[in-house]
Amino acid sequence: MTTPRYATDTKVSVSSSQAELRKLFGKYGITSFGFAEQPGGAMLAFQAGGYSHRIFMPVRGEDDGAFAYAGTRRRDAKGRRAAAAQEERARWRALVLMVKAKLEYAAILSQSVESAFIEYRILASGRTVQEEITQTGVTPALTWSNP
Repeated sequence: MTTPRYATDTKVSVSSSQAELRKLFGKYGITSFGFAEQPGGAMLAFQAGGYSHRIFMPVRGEDDGAFAYAGTRRRDAKGRRAAAAQEERARWRALVLMVKAKLEYAAILSQSVESAFIEYRILASGRTVQEEITQTGVTPALTWSNP
């Protein structure tokens, strides 16, 4: 039995999810942030505590084979577009959930925002901490003083 994924049936648009993130960032005093899209993914970038952070979220296009079928029925182009758009909406909802949870948890523990998102902190190499560990297998040395 597979566990249903979060927000798979959401009707909340990507722009509404982004608006919710803007509101959340404002609530927690994060004033520098932005969204970007590119083939294969979307990015949320922000500054907290003097550090830059980047969260990359893979987003599959309608040409991805995962959208070719609905059960055993082959989807037409319109159906593939709709399925890809639905998955993108669900991924943005999951991103909102993750960001909200990290911000709330940091507030409860009186942690800094930058410590809650440390895996997304951008290093001098241009990679995030998470990317550095994944690509090199080495945990980078981090400083906590503002750059």
